[in-house]
Amino acid sequence: MIKMKISSNIILKFTAIATVFGYALAQNFDTSFIKKCSRRDPQLNACLKNTFNHIKPYLVRGIPEIGVPPIEPLKLDNIGIENNAGNIRIKGSFNNVVNVGASNFTIKEIRSDLKKLRLDLGLYFPKIKSKGRYEVNGQVLLLPIVSRGEFYAEFTDVNAIGKLHGKEVIKDNETYMTVDKMVVDFVMKGARFRVKDQSHQPLNDVINQFLNQNAHELVQEMRVPASQSLAKVLKKIIDGAFVNLPMKLWLTD
Repeated sequence: MIKMKISSNIILKFTAIATVFGYALAQNFDTSFIKKCSRRDPQLNACLKNTFNHIKPYLVRGIPEIGVPPIEPLKLDNIGIENNAGNIRIKGSFNNVVNVGASNFTIKEIRSDLKKLRLDLGLYFPKIKSKGRYEVNGQVLLLPIVSRGEFYAEFTDVNAIGKLHGKEVIKDNETYMTVDKMVVDFVMKGARFRVKDQSHQPLNDVINQFLNQNAHELVQEMRVPASQSLAKVLKKIIDGAFVNLPMKLWLTD
């Protein structure tokens, strides 16, 4: 089983940003970038989809007034993976990861059940490119692997589903929504990898050939733990905003 973990430093940064975001809105900050929806709207899902599409350009360029940085590029300090079973047993870390293309998402579908505070989102990313530094140590079949250097990856036709389960809380006579549970899953049609091992340069071709010949299998093995880790991060980010964002600011009766 492969385990993926994202550094607590990243989670704390994103949570702090989301908290500032929610706090600013709660203090009557200009909320023109949020379009309200009505619970009674027969086209509620279409309204929510429009709301997400409306806020997209603000997220791309950032909202400096309230400390929200641009999401393009999306930078991650550290990502760790670990697999202790099967023919591939490795432990690795990926540092200073820069992702390009995450902002070019399309919201394909939104399904909501606001009585249960349930929201499902379908997202599509045409292409995401990642680069950074890596270090892996382990064994592939009977071959010991020790490698470090720079990595490049490209993921194409990525379809993701996010399922949010919320609950209402009352604070200072205001109704807020908190995220009780977050589930994320994704599939992709294509993936390519390239590494530049600094200490064993003759191995570069061998490693790259192995990665790309087995790209589909590697992505499939990483999908579940990666989705679980992503869900934990997104839950903290979204909850950090909603917990300080009265529901009346984005949802009316």
